[in-house]
Amino acid sequence: MGVLPADRLRLLMTLVTTLRRFIHALKDAPDHFTHGWRRAAALEQLRASPMPRTILVVCHGNLCRSPYAAAAMRRAFDSAKLAVQVESAGFLGQHRQPPVEAIAAAADRGAALDSHRSRLIGRQMLDSADLIVVMEPRQASAVTIRQSGARRVVVLADFDPDPTTTRWIKDPFGQARSAFDECYDRIDRCVAELVRGLQATR
Repeated sequence: MGVLPADRLRLLMTLVTTLRRFIHALKDAPDHFTHGWRRAAALEQLRASPMPRTILVVCHGNLCRSPYAAAAMRRAFDSAKLAVQVESAGFLGQHRQPPVEAIAAAADRGAALDSHRSRLIGRQMLDSADLIVVMEPRQASAVTIRQSGARRVVVLADFDPDPTTTRWIKDPFGQARSAFDECYDRIDRCVAELVRGLQATR
């Protein structure tokens, strides 16, 4: 079999890239079109429930997303003069420090992650939380299986006030600093809406 000419190879690579983008767009289409409905439902769920005293924020490794989201929530609750305890945990590993990109991106937003160490999620943590906030829909299912009671579980991205194509907060672990900035910008938007929704319960 001969080697493809350079121009044909470039065309083939372009077609493959276009096909991948189309498949991703097709896969994310339901999330995009139902986001407005899910956001309204998530906010209504908050308004219909009592103000939580404790919140547990969960992501995969408790290194990038959940520790920053927890820090952003603490800051927002302090500004709103609401006494809510916020902790974070993950499904993988413990006693690990966030990557330098996470620490730097968080510091630029007024949050200190340099002293954070990852924690493994446990049933006691889940059962003592009034509200559990996850970064991805599949994490909501994993949390529900692990807890012994019926705790409120919400997907943070459902509160995003901006149009969105994905229902999960993308994990920036192992990526460039720009991925952390994009992730933390979205977390800030979602946290602000979540806190406003909780304030409506008062």
